[in-house]
Amino acid sequence: MVKLKESTIIQSDGSINTDTWLADLTHKFPTRYIDLIRNGLEFVFKLHHKIADKHVLIQSLSMAEILVDLQTDPETVIAALLCGYVQTKHLSLEQITEQFGTIIPKLITGMLRMDAIHITASNDAAEKRENLDNLRKMMLAIIDDIRVVLIKLAEQTWLIRHAHTQSPAACQQIARDVMNIYAPLASRLGIGQLKWELEDLAFRHLQADAYKEIAKSLDSRRIDRENYVEQVMKTLSDTLKNAGLKHFDIMGRAKHIYSIYRKMKRKDVDFSHVYDVIAVRVLTRTVEECYAGLSCVHSLWPQIPAEFDDYISNPKPNGYRSIHTAVVGPQNKNIEVQLRTYQMHEESELGVAAHWKYKEGADTEVHFEKKIAWLRQVIEWQRDLANHEAGVTNADIHSLFDDRVYVFTPAGEIIDLPHGATPLDFAYSIHSQIGHRCRGAKVNGNIVPLTYVLNTGECIEVLTGKQPNPSRDWLSPSSGYIHTDKARHRIMQWFKQQDAEQNTHEGRATLERELKHHHFGQIDLSKLARKLECKTLDELCLGIGRGDIRIQHVMQVAQTLSPQVESHPTHHEHVVTHAPPSSKPAKSGTAAVLGVSGVLTITARCCKPVPGDSVIGYITRGRGITIHRVDCVNLKNLPGRDRLIEVDWGTKQSGTYPVDIMLKAHDHTDLLKDISALLSAEKIRMLRLNTVPAHQNVLIYFSIEISDHELLKRIMDKLSHLQGVVLVERVSG
Repeated sequence: MVKLKESTIIQSDGSINTDTWLADLTHKFPTRYIDLIRNGLEFVFKLHHKIADKHVLIQSLSMAEILVDLQTDPETVIAALLCGYVQTKHLSLEQITEQFGTIIPKLITGMLRMDAIHITASNDAAEKRENLDNLRKMMLAIIDDIRVVLIKLAEQTWLIRHAHTQSPAACQQIARDVMNIYAPLASRLGIGQLKWELEDLAFRHLQADAYKEIAKSLDSRRIDRENYVEQVMKTLSDTLKNAGLKHFDIMGRAKHIYSIYRKMKRKDVDFSHVYDVIAVRVLTRTVEECYAGLSCVHSLWPQIPAEFDDYISNPKPNGYRSIHTAVVGPQNKNIEVQLRTYQMHEESELGVAAHWKYKEGADTEVHFEKKIAWLRQVIEWQRDLANHEAGVTNADIHSLFDDRVYVFTPAGEIIDLPHGATPLDFAYSIHSQIGHRCRGAKVNGNIVPLTYVLNTGECIEVLTGKQPNPSRDWLSPSSGYIHTDKARHRIMQWFKQQDAEQNTHEGRATLERELKHHHFGQIDLSKLARKLECKTLDELCLGIGRGDIRIQHVMQVAQTLSPQVESHPTHHEHVVTHAPPSSKPAKSGTAAVLGVSGVLTITARCCKPVPGDSVIGYITRGRGITIHRVDCVNLKNLPGRDRLIEVDWGTKQSGTYPVDIMLKAHDHTDLLKDISALLSAEKIRMLRLNTVPAHQNVLIYFSIEISDHELLKRIMDKLSHLQGVVLVERVSG
């Protein structure tokens, strides 16, 4: 790659050496492209005469030359020539569109979008690696054409070449960007001829002492090493041909300084133990030819046994296959030789065993690796297309990344989210408490609704309150508030945790109340919890409070643990009076005293018994007998417990009876509507209704008219299955 010299561009009289540059840049293009290149160069030269900015001109021509060496298409070269003038506001995209059409402005727009990308400092190594990897992905995701990446790499190559002319701080920033972002990106895309230069120049600025030490150890200049590689390749080629191999390719390289440094660090050795400063690769058609070539290599030069690895017979875990050997070559210099088939080479460069993957120690998603492999092929296709009549077609890669979005935090960190993510998903991806306290969001400085769908490249700022207060509406799939399972899970966990204390308290109160109603006496509550498969009493109370454990079932189990009562009463017990049996049936529609007819009976207002309930009578003065449910809490407060008398329901009951219900539920807009619809469908009349807020829930007290106990049970069961309902109880006392 030829480096530009200012004296060859701008002559002593200030004019531009147009003919020289047309010859230098256009000789690598087919004839049909020369006019397009000429138009681009002449446009730039005319622009230079107007603004006389020598720096922009030199950078533009340098970037163009780099892209010519990469065998890109003319439109990419012209975009590189013009983008510097757009960045410095000397040229507008509209002017370029008028002169060259829409494709070149589109490439320049992609470049401008990438200008905002910088590295975010992080003290945590793992976080920094993840952030940088997301940054590289984002750079690919925010562009609409693969050629934008090539222009950006050309720009960074020029910047690192001239970083020494900047201030020390600016020089270090350029070097860090190149080392952490652009050199790995060039490696991922298989552009090795830029990768080694970017790494070496960045390394020289970031670790000058280490660079100089290795450079000094390399006792010859790079040009000398490259000449040495050519000599080794010719000798090996002649030997392979003499051995009968006809179809093979040999490529070689002089290992660059940063690669040597990394190997020294990775293996914890000094320079003398790096055996692949000079490396040669042999590609053959078959595995048998690989081993035949290996025999030729070892017959030419002495082998270094400790540096032999056969990854064909024993592939690496990632599937990488190749034979690696090291020998002592001419002039007593160590040479690494790799032998593999063409198929193995393709798998290594484009498949799951890609060379950059084990070099960088990356551990990224398979779907992303497939996209990178596709991008590498695009570059190769563009090189091929440059030599065909049809020209270069746009390589729109945006759809390849439409399953992910990459957005910024205000601090510059990059967050990777699935396509369709919202500001709430973003907030929960940062931290659970950020999500819980989220009250709003800004995108690129503008307030947006929490249902806004994020786009790659946007900067998201979460607006938070002092206290966490998620809304249950966020969980509704139709609301559009959240898209990720992570956010949904954290919101559900919050509500579960917040409700636990309140539900435990309410569940304990319900349990104590029902145990008193049923007069079960002293029961071992810990044993009751274990019987119900709960580890602790609190767990049982929590289940009752949430409605996960039905109180009726708890009472059934509690009855089995209740102390047995003597069948004959003692003088300490209250006596229930039994009347002699009667042959007359009970009065229809009322409860009757066993064996006695014509006795006035009324149902108690406190517990509102209905036919089918277990009931008992209480003899009142002047009002006959009041019928109570046996679990009515008011019975223990009535004077004269000797007035209790057994009663029973008639066999032919008719009419309706009022019943009080308490329903506990998570409040939502359709709750009362759902209750009314259910009762209406069952032809149940509602007498009254009252609601009481209760922490995150609502308590609804209402009265309905019921004909019998079985209907009541069915209605309560249906109520318990309504959306958001956690508990349904009959209120008594």
